Amino acid sequence: MRAHYSSLPLAFAIISALALSLMGCGDKQPTDQVQAPPEASPAAEKADPAEGPIPTGPESGGDELTPPNLEKGDSVAELRKSLAGEDQDEAIGSIEILQNFLVSDDDALATDAAQILVETFETSENSRIRSACVNALSAAGDIFMELFLAASEDESDSVRNAAIAALSGCPQGSRAQARLEELAKSVDEDIKTLASQALEALKEGAGGNQIASEVAKLGNPNDDLSASAAIALKLMGEKALPALEKAIRTSANARQRHAATMVAGMICAGVNPTQEKFAKTAKSVKKDKGMAVPRASNLDGLPILLYALNDTDAMTREIAAQSLGYLGAEEAALPLAKALQDEDVHVRRRAAAALITTPAASVERRITKAALQDEDEGVRRFAVEALGWIDSPQVVTALVRASRDDSAEVRRYAAVQLGRSHAPAALDALIDLYRDAKQRERDAETDSEKSQEQDVRWAAVQAAAGLKDRKSTDMLVEALEDPVPQVANAAESGLQRLGIAKRRLPGVDKPHH
Repeated sequence: MRAHYSSLPLAFAIISALALSLMGCGDKQPTDQVQAPPEASPAAEKADPAEGPIPTGPESGGDELTPPNLEKGDSVAELRKSLAGEDQDEAIGSIEILQNFLVSDDDALATDAAQILVETFETSENSRIRSACVNALSAAGDIFMELFLAASEDESDSVRNAAIAALSGCPQGSRAQARLEELAKSVDEDIKTLASQALEALKEGAGGNQIASEVAKLGNPNDDLSASAAIALKLMGEKALPALEKAIRTSANARQRHAATMVAGMICAGVNPTQEKFAKTAKSVKKDKGMAVPRASNLDGLPILLYALNDTDAMTREIAAQSLGYLGAEEAALPLAKALQDEDVHVRRRAAAALITTPAASVERRITKAALQDEDEGVRRFAVEALGWIDSPQVVTALVRASRDDSAEVRRYAAVQLGRSHAPAALDALIDLYRDAKQRERDAETDSEKSQEQDVRWAAVQAAAGLKDRKSTDMLVEALEDPVPQVANAAESGLQRLGIAKRRLPGVDKPHH
């Protein structure tokens, strides 16, 4: 059952209050609160995303934020008609347009929009539409506080969560604050968390509204609004995280959730232990008193990004996986490993790449499966690199198998990782890989394929040379004659490390020492 309250008197009182508040307030600015999520719908799940720019992935099929070019009278009538129809997605789009009307400078239009939104909330049996109405009404601030208070007791999770989020825009000391304080003590962890966050935003006052205003712009492609908001929020830093988390957890707009996840990742990104290990291995660590010390990654973003990793929108999951890689938290290993089975290939790629900088020994088997069996060579390539940073005998076996992959890119990265192992099988695999790449180049039909096999040979020789094992001597001597200069130079360098210099220079009959 819904929360019980008299709908008509409440609607009349709210709309009357809105009309009075709009008189003489043409310069008012919208106050954007947290948007609560609609309940999952088949239409939302069947969105057909299009691939977008970096990060490469399916772009959300969210509705545009800008209302269509309609005459005022016609637009209100058309929107009311669409809300009475059976197409949920069209109705949600109409509600977003009404939200824009609600905060417009046209007082009459704003009042009409408020009336339609309140009536729709009161009469609709669809919780997704009702929660969207609450989200839209929250743009008007505390004018609809009574409706939000009543809706915070609704049986629908999405409606209740929308109401809790909307209460965050009400004044301190109001009944909204008392209600949020009550809900923040709930035994339901989800309600407790959302109410606590809403309460914090309410107490932030103007500062919180400034952040909320920028968060509201995220996902809006018009006039670079989303990009400029992302930059502003990044500069605000950690204090923007609560508002970003609310958008990620509660927004009905997939574009906004994606953008909020991206900003949260940028704010929390920093140096993590695995990156320091990389730098040490590459001998790139430099200590200079004049250089700023890189900050450590902020793990406050971990629960936010883990939540986003399970978003219904693939693009949001993708950027969440990428951002988790920036944190390098071991707690993210299992969620990222599970994401290796995501239906979307871009999510799987980002998850595999993130596991490179995440301590992942606990999920070695899952990564191995991705490295050897995923249908996408990009996933296999990143998984192979992630495996290389796990110290385990089984890893060498997997890398040896990966060195026989059909993809030259996968074999090249397998060579690099085999070069970090001193197991006898690793060197044997590198020798076989070098000679196999020579044959593959001869069989290749295109210049591109030939070039890729040359890169594989170069990687195999470099890796073998780095092992400083005399068993590689014959391979390195053979590689001295490689027609690719980089390969021959790598072979000479490897022989020099072994104390052997057998390269024959032009015009010289004997090896030089």
